[in-house]
Amino acid sequence: MADTLTFSTTAAGTPEKGHPGRFDSRPSFKRAHSKPSPIGVAARPDQLLQVPGENQVLSISPGINIMDQFTPFLISKSCHVFMLNSTLHPGAQATKAAVSAVLSAMHSSLASSTSSSLSDLEESYSACASTISANGLTWPAYQKHLFSAAMQKLGHEPTDEQLDSWFRLYKKTYYTHLLPPRGLLALFRTLMRAGVKVVVGVEPDMSRDQAAWAVEHLYLSNFVDAIAVVGSSERDAETGQTPFADTLARLGVGREEAVVFCGEEPRDCEGARREAVDAVLVDVDADDRGVRWDEEGTMWRVAGFLPVREAIRRSLPDDMQRDRSVDSARM
Repeated sequence: MADTLTFSTTAAGTPEKGHPGRFDSRPSFKRAHSKPSPIGVAARPDQLLQVPGENQVLSISPGINIMDQFTPFLISKSCHVFMLNSTLHPGAQATKAAVSAVLSAMHSSLASSTSSSLSDLEESYSACASTISANGLTWPAYQKHLFSAAMQKLGHEPTDEQLDSWFRLYKKTYYTHLLPPRGLLALFRTLMRAGVKVVVGVEPDMSRDQAAWAVEHLYLSNFVDAIAVVGSSERDAETGQTPFADTLARLGVGREEAVVFCGEEPRDCEGARREAVDAVLVDVDADDRGVRWDEEGTMWRVAGFLPVREAIRRSLPDDMQRDRSVDSARM
C-alpha cells in the first residue's frame, strides 16, 4: 500500500510489482546478523501474579521484581512500533520551529506591500493547515501548498522561487530538531541483536516521504523494517485491512505480537487503541529510569528508553548482552 514504506527485503519479502508504497533501500544486514531471543513467548503483565498497584512507581534496582514483569511483556512482542513525532524526536517542537521560521520570512517579504501583521499571517497559515490535507501530496508539494494558500488569503501570490526558498528554510529548521532521545540508538541495537522487527509509526496526516526523510536523517534506516500509518480509518480495497494491519501482515506479525511506543499522554496512544494493539507510554525527557503499570491498569509507563533496552537486554544470552558502541545522535 502507498502508506507503507519497507526498508528491508529480508523482513518483509520481495516487493510486489505495481506496489508503489514499498521500496528496498538497504542490504539485508539486519536479519543476516541478528539472532532471535532464546526466551519464548511469555504471559502478559496482567496475567502475572504480581502487577504493580495503582500509582505505584518502581525504579530499576536489585530486589525489585518490576522488570521481571516488564521483560516478559516486551519479549512476547516480535515487533516494536515507535511513533515518529512523539518518541523518536520532538516532532511538535520541530514543526513549530520550522513554521515560525517560514512565517517570519514570509512576513518580511510582505512588509513593503501590505499592512498585514505577523499574527495575521499566523492565523492565515493555521486556518489553511486545519483544512488542507496532505493525502496524495509529497512533503514539498504539501508545504508549498500551505505557504501559497496562507499568502493568498492575505491577497498576495508568492512566486515559485519564494516557495522553494521557504521550503528549504522549513526543512533546514526542522532538521536541527532531528535528535533522537537518550538511549534510543542503544535500544535499537539491542532490538537488532534480539531479532525484533522495528516499525516507525506516523499519524495519518503526515506525508510518507517526510517520514522517510526524518528516519534517514535520524540515522535510523539500518534499524527500521517499515514505516506505517497508525490509526488510519482507511481500508485496503483487496484485504479490507488498515494500512497498519497490512504492514504487520507483510512483516508476518500478528496484532498480539506488536507493541506501540507512544508519547507520555494517554491521547498519544489513540491510534494504537484504534488498531487494537498494546501500547507503552514513554516520557522520553525523563531523567530517571522508572517503570510502572499505568494507574488505569491498561498499559505500561516508562521513563525514557533505557529501561526498555534493559528489559530486552537481560533476556539475551550473556555473550550478546555487551554493547560498547557509542550512543551518538549523529552516528
